[in-house]
Amino acid sequence: MQSSPREIPRPEFAPNSERFPIETLCLPPPERVPMIEAPPPMSEPSPTTTPTPTPTPSPLPTYPSELCLTKNQAPNTQYAFGYKGIVNGKPSWTGSTYDVVYNNTNTPPRWEISGYSPNNIILQSNANIPQGLWTELGSSNTWLMTTGTCVTAALNASVSKTMESCLNQSDGTITVTAWAGVPPYSYSLDALTYQSSPTFTGLPSGLGTVYVKDSTGLVIIRGYSILAGPAPTTYNLTLNSSISTITSSSSNNTKSVAWTLTVSPPLPAGVSINTDILITNGFTNNYNSQQQILFNRNYSVTANGNAVINTNGNEVITSQSNTRLCNGNPSPNIGSIYSGISKTYNVTLSGGSITGTNTFGVEIDNQGVSHRIPQLGGVSIGNGVNISSLCNIHAGTIDPTLINDFVQIDSMVHIGHNCNIGKSTLITACTEISGSVILGEKCYIGPNSSLMNKITLGNNVIVGLGAVVTKSFGSNSVIAGNPADHTINLKKNKEILTQIMEEKKSNDEKYFVR
Repeated sequence: MQSSPREIPRPEFAPNSERFPIETLCLPPPERVPMIEAPPPMSEPSPTTTPTPTPTPSPLPTYPSELCLTKNQAPNTQYAFGYKGIVNGKPSWTGSTYDVVYNNTNTPPRWEISGYSPNNIILQSNANIPQGLWTELGSSNTWLMTTGTCVTAALNASVSKTMESCLNQSDGTITVTAWAGVPPYSYSLDALTYQSSPTFTGLPSGLGTVYVKDSTGLVIIRGYSILAGPAPTTYNLTLNSSISTITSSSSNNTKSVAWTLTVSPPLPAGVSINTDILITNGFTNNYNSQQQILFNRNYSVTANGNAVINTNGNEVITSQSNTRLCNGNPSPNIGSIYSGISKTYNVTLSGGSITGTNTFGVEIDNQGVSHRIPQLGGVSIGNGVNISSLCNIHAGTIDPTLINDFVQIDSMVHIGHNCNIGKSTLITACTEISGSVILGEKCYIGPNSSLMNKITLGNNVIVGLGAVVTKSFGSNSVIAGNPADHTINLKKNKEILTQIMEEKKSNDEKYFVR
């Protein structure tokens, strides 16, 4: 709708003022502002309930249906396992021989191959699927556990060998180690003749080929090389001997053989030579069947340096006392009679030497009259020995009578032949020691003692005054009496004798009037 023009009031002017023409101004009507309605009053919203969503169920865990355990070292043994179920809160797998189980009683818990021996195979992990590198306890072997079916590994083999011991000896060896494929295996050097043993011996130096076949007939080839051995070294075992004639007469013959066994050049470390030594000492003599014969012999053998006497063999005496040997034929009247003695020693040398002396003698008397045997051994007196006046020390028959270092011998002591008086032993006055007696070290022999021939007293033995020693005693013994015995035994005997004498005295006083 249109609005009519508004009239603007005319201004009034004062008289005599200048007037201007007046125009009528037409202005548009004022714009109409639309009225805005107020919103209705707001009301409190009512609470809205949101429903709780239903949780989505978690899927059940799944485990591999098969596991495969493979040894990383030759032979590459494999074991297959199938899923069994939950054991000890963990999945488990079972095989034809062993099982894969989780041992939660171990500290810390671990996976194990149940039943494997002699040592277990373990995986130190708490994972639900025990794949990865396993360890065989007590060895350097490792095993790999994978998921899925075992895949048979290809046949494989390695060869170990030894070289010849000496050049051109043809004593090399090879040993084949086969694994994987399908056992059992067989082996050949010519691809024609196979054997079940993986070892071949007696092989020459040089290159060779070995063939390995599994039960399916699959054959693989491996080469080998046998090294030539070193050039041989000749070692000389030398037995040097010298013969000494001690006596030579129609009734007495004694001869000594001194010998030495050596090896040269020196043997390598760890190498030794074992051998038997046969020492024979003898001679021929003329005598008839009525003659009386006495053999005497003596031996001395010593190992020096890296040498050992293993056995000192029994002697063998050879004598034809009633048989005449004339030009190799028996004769009842006249001929040469061989008498001698042999002795065998078994020795081992890795250096050093073996030395010895073997002596043999024969005494003959037509009438059976005794003859004195020459005492050829002499006497050996050590350092620091003191021998007082009027003492007799007889020479040894073959080896010397030994008076060792620091022995003290009082006056009027007799020591027979072949005795051995130990170091630092004290022998008091008027002691008689018969032949072939052995006294240990630091013994004390009381005055007027007598020691029977061929007895032995150990170290630190004390022999009381006037003792008559008829048998051997060990070390640290204290002996006295006739015959000599341990003093503790003598004390007991004295107590018994005293008791008997007291009883006799009591009976005498009871039945006899004095």
